[in-house]
Amino acid sequence: MNARVAHPSGAQDVLPDQVELRGWRLSFLEHAGGENLYRGLACELQGLVRECPAALAQPLRNEEEQLRKLSHACLPELLESFEVGGYFYMVTGFPQGIRLDQKMATQSQPESALLEWAQTLVGLVDYLAPHSIFPKIVARSLVRS
Repeated sequence: MNARVAHPSGAQDVLPDQVELRGWRLSFLEHAGGENLYRGLACELQGLVRECPAALAQPLRNEEEQLRKLSHACLPELLESFEVGGYFYMVTGFPQGIRLDQKMATQSQPESALLEWAQTLVGLVDYLAPHSIFPKIVARSLVRS
């Protein structure tokens, strides 16, 4: 198993950059919500790899089960999940674009853009409501960025 290291960002107990795990080459992004987040590359596929200790993985496993049942443009596609060396990993499609915190820091947004974001979120809530999973799946995945 790969030795875990401290990351220059200050995050502890992460996999070293460029380590390969089950065909995914991982690069650490951040620690958020009790999970380590990595950018994963496999062939031409890019994924967001979420990692947590297997003993604490039930919320992530629940989210994985819910994502298997859902299909919406605003939700990440579940690519795979696996357990290695006492850690549980869930791989979803990598979110494209600029992080919201970076976009808001560089420029104020016009009202039309804010209204479009609100309509998109309302559409997502409308989709999730019949599945009886809102706000669990959305709230668990929200990070400040």
